[in-house]
Amino acid sequence: MKPILTAMHEKDRRKYPRVDTSNPVHCCSLDENGNELYTSMARALNVSPVGMKIELFHEFESDRIQLVSADPFGNLIEIRGRVAHRRKTEDGRYELGISFDGNELDNTRFTLNMIGGSHGAEPSFVMVKGSRDTDRDRRKYPRVNANNLISC
Repeated sequence: MKPILTAMHEKDRRKYPRVDTSNPVHCCSLDENGNELYTSMARALNVSPVGMKIELFHEFESDRIQLVSADPFGNLIEIRGRVAHRRKTEDGRYELGISFDGNELDNTRFTLNMIGGSHGAEPSFVMVKGSRDTDRDRRKYPRVNANNLISC
């Protein structure tokens, strides 16, 4: 089973596609020094290697957040980030857009584990990164798409 990619519209300028998830996530509100203020539960709506969107039943006031979830094997995975946007939905829930703070390897590893946990299958997620304007592509060599997981 392959992950479900959300439709990318013509005006969408994202480098990485979002992948729909339905994972439960444990959220920790952090202060400027990284100390935990309060914790709550949320539901991940979608995730990409640069961030994710979560849904809460109460308002989240902090700008820094730590997310903890479980991978398909039951191991805990965590990542820290910043709240990029927040909004209250019509049904009274709150949606947060989170931008990850980690390096690209940690962000991608977290994303792959979230996708694998959501879909119960080995993820076949490929980061789509390239020039937005193909007429001005000045690369000497063409890019080759790969789907390889590397452990460091």
